[in-house]
Amino acid sequence: PSGEVVLSPKTLELMHPNRVPQNELPLRISYWPLAGYGWNLIGRVMLDPSTAIAATNLDEFGWAGAASTFFWVDPKEQLTGVIMTQFIGSGVPLIEDLQNAVYEELKQS
Repeated sequence: PSGEVVLSPKTLELMHPNRVPQNELPLRISYWPLAGYGWNLIGRVMLDPSTAIAATNLDEFGWAGAASTFFWVDPKEQLTGVIMTQFIGSGVPLIEDLQNAVYEELKQS
């Protein structure tokens, strides 16, 4: 049914905080840096937007897949973004370009 609670606020509260010790940051996946991010029970979580490679806010979180699939949730902006592509190994900054465009549009509105 619509509006049914699937996860309690307490469960979400437990899932969201960074779980990576400070001395193990910054994170890297292969040779890709995850500047500003930690890792929680959902995926990555933004800890320091000043070091991010794309526009974002503190506590933004999400997941990125191997074939350039990506989603992010920004609680501050009440925003969710999703990219579903299927290519591996591209140097095209599609994800960063989309995030930057979205946040630029938010500034304009």
